[in-house]
Amino acid sequence: MENQLLDNDQRRVLAAVADVLIPTNNEMPSATDAGVTENLIDMVLGYRADLVPAFLDALTDCSGKDPSTALDEMANKCPEKFEALTLLTSAAYFQSAKVKAALNYNPAPRTAIDDVDTYIDMLADVVERGFTIR
Repeated sequence: MENQLLDNDQRRVLAAVADVLIPTNNEMPSATDAGVTENLIDMVLGYRADLVPAFLDALTDCSGKDPSTALDEMANKCPEKFEALTLLTSAAYFQSAKVKAALNYNPAPRTAIDDVDTYIDMLADVVERGFTIR
């Protein structure tokens, strides 16, 4: 399991604001239904450690406030916190298996590019030239 940076209170705040940002509709799950507040946010925070301080500050700013009002205020007064919160929340959302299934997202497999011949030619040039320091 990933390291958990958020305590239960922070997860409750995140659940409230995330469902304002990403509500449920007929075909797509809400942020909490997709599991954003569970291990997905922890995974995404691990990928973007540079955004963790602004994200945590955003959650603190939203705590105890109406989520919609808090988000509107943050978007106007603290855009860097709003950006961290919305980016990480949406990134976690799109990592959800439920979201991928609802989107019917099945990416095409990547084909391997065998470029060994070019690589061998480049190495042959280096060997022919010999070791030099410039």
